[in-house]
Amino acid sequence: MEEGPESLPKPRCIPHFPWPWRSLQAPWSFIENKWAAAPWSPKMIALVVVVSPLMLLHAVAHWCSLMLCWPVYWPRQLRRESTASKPV
Repeated sequence: MEEGPESLPKPRCIPHFPWPWRSLQAPWSFIENKWAAAPWSPKMIALVVVVSPLMLLHAVAHWCSLMLCWPVYWPRQLRRESTASKPV
């Protein structure tokens, strides 16, 4: 912390628009590692067939929840006071 806030990395911001494929990435990451280990094994194919409808349901519900989230908008007076250079 001796270097100050300039030494901290910039935060990685997620865009506000809820793209549907971002909802698919969350459940797919569960299977991704298992698929890399044994891609065409019968157990893996059975797991994908059984879990795919659940993953799709999870992705649709996640996307709907993202559509219902709204970014926070502070009142204009608070925004003005927070950017003021002098103490208020």
